[in-house]
Amino acid sequence: MFVVYCFGIPAISFYLLSGHRSEIKELQVCVIELAEKEMQRKKIQTSSAKPITQPEKEGRELGKLDILMAEMKVLLERRANLLKSNPMLTGLAPLYQDYEARFYYFEVVQFVASLFLVAVAVRCLFLFTYFLSTCYHFFNSIFIACRHRFLSNLPLLSFW
Repeated sequence: MFVVYCFGIPAISFYLLSGHRSEIKELQVCVIELAEKEMQRKKIQTSSAKPITQPEKEGRELGKLDILMAEMKVLLERRANLLKSNPMLTGLAPLYQDYEARFYYFEVVQFVASLFLVAVAVRCLFLFTYFLSTCYHFFNSIFIACRHRFLSNLPLLSFW
């Protein structure tokens, strides 16, 4: 079980991610472009909400908004087609969606680093418990020696 968890999961995850590398990168680029277009759309909508004295400027802003919405629709369709053509991308999404397209594999690196840190922590814990048990045996032997010496030097007490 140790081998499966510590070596198998990162290896299989990396294998699956590298096998779908081009689709992941394409999907990530699509998502980033969608986010940029959404920011542009919000910027245009907030600027058009202000009172405009020139009607031709308002028409240009609405034209930009229509073009932007059409581009967003194309990007949404492209994203949907990618996910529909390769359903594995949806299942692998937690491994790559938080990173840029060129760092699609970084969740595997994070997993290995976490595993290493846990191994170091467990090793330190074992060393600490070994140190405590050694100290216990050392101080216990000193205590026994002192008790024996103290008890052997006591005079006998008589109560009569």
